[in-house]
Amino acid sequence: MQARHTDRYQYFQEQGISTRRFVLPYIQAVKPIDATSRILEVGCGEGGNLIPFLELTDSVTGIDISPTKIKHAKNFLEQPIAEGRCTILHTDIPTAPVEQTGQFDVIFLRDVIEHIPNQHLFLR
Repeated sequence: MQARHTDRYQYFQEQGISTRRFVLPYIQAVKPIDATSRILEVGCGEGGNLIPFLELTDSVTGIDISPTKIKHAKNFLEQPIAEGRCTILHTDIPTAPVEQTGQFDVIFLRDVIEHIPNQHLFLR
C-alpha cells in the first residue's frame, strides 16, 4: 500500500488533481459547466472529485453510502458546505428520494458503477 492511501487528506487532494486534469475536460466537452450548473457525484467518497466543480459552480452535491466517507467529506469540504455551495448526503443512490437530491445538470461517478446493482436501470 502506498503512503497516499493511508493519508486521507493527500488522497483527497489527488482526487481533485486527477478530476481537474482528466474528468472535467471530458465533461466540459459534452456539457459545459457554468456558475448555474447543478452537479452530482454518485459515490463521492471523501469528496475530492468535487473540488474542481466547486471552482466552476456553487451547486455541488455528493452522495455516498459509507458513513465514514461522508464524515471525511464533511470535514474536508467544511467551508463550501458552510457557504451553502456543497451538500453531502449519506444515502444509497438506488433509493435516494428525488426530494432529497433534486435534479442535476451533470451526474458523474468514478470507480463506482461496479458497486451499483441493476446498472442498466441506473444509467437510464
